[in-house]
Amino acid sequence: MIVEADHILGHESAGDVIAVHPSVEHLKVGDRVAIEPNVICNACEPCLTGRYNGCEKVEFLSTPPVPGLLRRYVNHPAVWCHKIGDMSYENGAMLEPLSVALAGMQRAGVRLGDPVLICGAGPIGLITL
Repeated sequence: MIVEADHILGHESAGDVIAVHPSVEHLKVGDRVAIEPNVICNACEPCLTGRYNGCEKVEFLSTPPVPGLLRRYVNHPAVWCHKIGDMSYENGAMLEPLSVALAGMQRAGVRLGDPVLICGAGPIGLITL
């Protein structure tokens, strides 16, 4: 993918809720949240069977043309905002790569104490350590 225009990066983030739609019941102004960076269609077969990572129309923040999270304000669906309580914003932002690492280990059947080989020292490889 070649980015040909100005683009906002960042898909790992946490912050404060500053406004909430009246229909949202699980969040309130002032809540600290981590943001899950995908927005799904809720209509395709993967979405309807609980495998939203396979959504055919997913919009993933920071993947052009969808802007990322490195900006002051973000309007994001409440269902993808997860309370982090007193957790630091830095740790809250790491929940997304941590969930990727944990899902991979679970899928591979890795258990605590098992020997593993981690190939790659990117964010997912490092958080898997």
